Amino acid sequence: MKLLFISLAILYAFLASSFIHYFNVINPTGTYVLKGKLEKNIIKSHSGEIRAKLLSENKLALSFYLDKGSPNFESASFKDTFYYFDNRISYHSPTDTDCIITFIFNEASVETFFVHSNPQCTCGFENGVIIPATFEKSSNDIPVMKDFSLYKKPIQENNPQ
Repeated sequence: MKLLFISLAILYAFLASSFIHYFNVINPTGTYVLKGKLEKNIIKSHSGEIRAKLLSENKLALSFYLDKGSPNFESASFKDTFYYFDNRISYHSPTDTDCIITFIFNEASVETFFVHSNPQCTCGFENGVIIPATFEKSSNDIPVMKDFSLYKKPIQENNPQ
């Protein structure tokens, strides 16, 4: 009987540690950056920022901004709270029901995936703005949550020479 109890205790400890290791919940709180490529001080590719703040075990506040770069600097942004489970959240566009943007968090970055059933889908943003991308973590500090939709497109100067 004593051997059975010890065997069950060892089995329980092994399974519990495996379960905890398998379901390693990451605290995604912090700031993540996608750096665009610069050419002559002009951003020529996608760039963006994600700010995440874990509010409870399964609730995440997120500010998202993604810019397509030169020449038109089309952008996408939103700020909302999400159900956080399995180190991921999903954004469902209020204007384009064909679209889901999934954010998968790990210790050093967040990956974005664009899932749609219609190839012409834009998630309610400008065409070509939403892309799969990896945003690198730049800070673990609790970020100030911003509404990036207030950002304006950069002013383009016409400098004929």
